[in-house]
Amino acid sequence: MTQMHLRQLEHRLAIVAETLREEFPDDFYKRCSYATFGTLALLREAGERAWAVGGESVAFILSKDAKTPSMKGFASDGQRFSHFWVETADRLIDVSTYFLPEDATLPTTPMPAVAWDKSSELPRYLRYKELAVIPEGQEMDGQSIVSQRGKIFVDRCLARLANQTELMKFPTWIVTGRPSVAIAAKRGNLWAIGAEKFDGWVDPSTLPF
Repeated sequence: MTQMHLRQLEHRLAIVAETLREEFPDDFYKRCSYATFGTLALLREAGERAWAVGGESVAFILSKDAKTPSMKGFASDGQRFSHFWVETADRLIDVSTYFLPEDATLPTTPMPAVAWDKSSELPRYLRYKELAVIPEGQEMDGQSIVSQRGKIFVDRCLARLANQTELMKFPTWIVTGRPSVAIAAKRGNLWAIGAEKFDGWVDPSTLPF
């Protein structure tokens, strides 16, 4: 099937981000599993073949004064994987990068969500290490609290999708590949400017993977 249009994907990621903030107001930025549940459901509702991936991830972050670049990921809380995201045949999709500044020690520039075109190699400013593909139907398998709350969260995302008559825009933007970062940098986006510089000077051996 053809790849979902980016505008339709943006609408769905915006729904997931907004619903996550509403359902988990105190720690929405730590709920990558729920973000994955919601994204999967909204993609599959449109007939897109998508699956969940467990592994590790870090992304470039930049202080608001643009003086302190660093990498930040999602710390493990004792679960099998430190992070979850969604993939299709064409894209690596992760709404959780947008939430990274919420848990940063310094005031941080806003960050985009990710819908990276898999035909292009990942840059040094976005690193993902796949450890396992979660079999379809097992993302919320069992009777755990995560599974039960995940199903409620998915239902609320689907309800919002059904009731939302106009396409929602994502609060920041969505990085789809190096060209999208270049465009954002030309428009003065601080994260994009910093990411391009970081990609050019960072020693790959210093990156975690």
